[in-house]
Amino acid sequence: LAEIDDNATKIVSAGALKPLVRFLESQDDALRTRAAEMMVNLARNDTNKNAIEREGAVRPLVELLSSVDVKTTAHAAEALTILAGNINIRTVIANAGAITPLVKLLDSRDTSTATQAAEALKRLAEIDDNATKIVSAGALKPLVRLLGCQDGASRTRAAEIIVNLAKNDTNKIAIERAGAVRPLVELLS
Repeated sequence: LAEIDDNATKIVSAGALKPLVRFLESQDDALRTRAAEMMVNLARNDTNKNAIEREGAVRPLVELLSSVDVKTTAHAAEALTILAGNINIRTVIANAGAITPLVKLLDSRDTSTATQAAEALKRLAEIDDNATKIVSAGALKPLVRLLGCQDGASRTRAAEIIVNLAKNDTNKIAIERAGAVRPLVELLS
C-alpha cells in the first residue's frame, strides 16, 4: 500500500510512524527488517520525509546500518538515502552517526547495500562539514577501489562522491594522496 504516493501520505497521517519507529528498535529481526522496508516506501513521499525525521526514525535507521542481516542493512541504507534527498535532514543523519557505518558499507559484498551507502554519502557530502567527516571516516580508500571495479554504477557513484568531497579544499589534498586522480581521469576516457 505504501508504494502508492497517496497511500503513503494517508498511512503517515493515520499515525503509523510511532509504532514503526518502535519496530525499528525491536529485538525481532524480521520486524526490524519489515519496518525498515516500510520506511523506504514511506520516505519516497516528500511530505513524509520531515514527519519521519520528527518522529525520531533517523537514529534507529542509523543503528540498523550495523545489522548482521543484509536485508535490514540494505533497507536502512536505502531509507537514509531517500531521507537525505531532503537537504534539511542531511545534517540530522550525519549527527546521528551515519557517516562511519555508511563508509564501512562501501565495502559490503552486497552490491545494492554498497550502492545505497554510496548514494547516501554522496548526498551527505554536499554539506561541507559532512564532506570533511566522510574523508576523516576513511571513505577515500574504498572509493578509490570502487573507481576501479567492473560495475559501472559503482564507479559512477564513487566518482560523484569524490566530486562532492573535492568541493572542500582540505579534501582535495587527501583525494590526491589517496590516488583518486588517475582512476577519475581513466573514467573520462
